[in-house]
Amino acid sequence: MQRVELRLLEERYNPLLLRREVIFEADHTGAATPSRPEIAKRISALMNSRPESTVVVKLKTSTGLNLTKGVCHIYDSPQRTLQIEPEYVRLRNLPKEQREATQKAKEKTSKRLE
Repeated sequence: MQRVELRLLEERYNPLLLRREVIFEADHTGAATPSRPEIAKRISALMNSRPESTVVVKLKTSTGLNLTKGVCHIYDSPQRTLQIEPEYVRLRNLPKEQREATQKAKEKTSKRLE
């Protein structure tokens, strides 16, 4: 794993959706932008939450800077994550191998339905 310094800029609780919304900044000087699964893993460790309930919703790296800002949602339960977050956002938060396997399985089932 690459060296990434993570800073939490803001945290608020959304009682309606039963989640914490975290705005963060990742300093990755001398390295590529960290992946969503890497950041989710680090944030869940910092916030003492379950990794399966942590979803990185947005990442924005400014051109020429080694600084990425983003938004992360931490749900009270994994079931709540499935209910609220769209499927494409949940897929983006899977490791690359798992994401590709899920997409292939989805393609196979859609071909069977045709």
